[in-house]
Amino acid sequence: MKRPAGFFTRMSKDELINWISLNCHGMNIEVFQRGARGAYDAAARLEIINELVESMILIKSNRRGFFQTMNDEEFLRYVHTNHLGQTITEFKKKDESCYKVAIRREIISRLVDDGVLIRERKPNGFFMNMKDGEFLLYVSENYRGRSIREFQDEDGGCYRVAYKRRLIPRLVEDGILIRKKYNNIPDIVRDQVILLFKESTLIYGEIALANGITRDSVVNILKDSIGEGTINIGYRRPNGILYLANVRRDSQKSLEDVLK
Repeated sequence: MKRPAGFFTRMSKDELINWISLNCHGMNIEVFQRGARGAYDAAARLEIINELVESMILIKSNRRGFFQTMNDEEFLRYVHTNHLGQTITEFKKKDESCYKVAIRREIISRLVDDGVLIRERKPNGFFMNMKDGEFLLYVSENYRGRSIREFQDEDGGCYRVAYKRRLIPRLVEDGILIRKKYNNIPDIVRDQVILLFKESTLIYGEIALANGITRDSVVNILKDSIGEGTINIGYRRPNGILYLANVRRDSQKSLEDVLK
């Protein structure tokens, strides 16, 4: 829609800041300049570009670098300020780069628990009468292209049904869900890590050494394998930390604690 001449120049400073906040929030300055040239020129004329950056309405660098400078508490405050009351699906649609950071830092559950994001709830028994084929179609239509961890964080109820029905491997095989590759680790190495963990008493460092990968990669492979049901030795506490239920290995210690 074409705006009338002088649309931005007639705005007061506060009106312009409000317009930019509503329509251009989270853009880096280059994208803002290209996509909203009139607003950019007006902001430059009023010398408020730096103020917009300091208020986190605009950013100077790319989005990835923007979030990398934040610790978890700063990141949580950012999401609270900019995405309060959104469902997880809305959050992903409105700010996918921020959503991916939240997934990578594994704090979606905390954002829900803190009342910042809303996890959509389905009626009791929503999946009960679905046959496996219908259920697979539902997941395909709503979560295609998600990683297993993204699927779990975005819709824990649907994930649990898939897990109980042992459909996670099929969802991966059919290309509906994605099994993450850590540092481009081949599937054959991933399978070897799982095999060693299941059938031996090797610790994480020894498994990593045997496969030429890092201990962090071993942990991530095991966490996702537990999540998809390939390894059935894990459970989650209310705080979301994954614990081992296998007494041979550091019972009651989180995977993260084992690495310390």
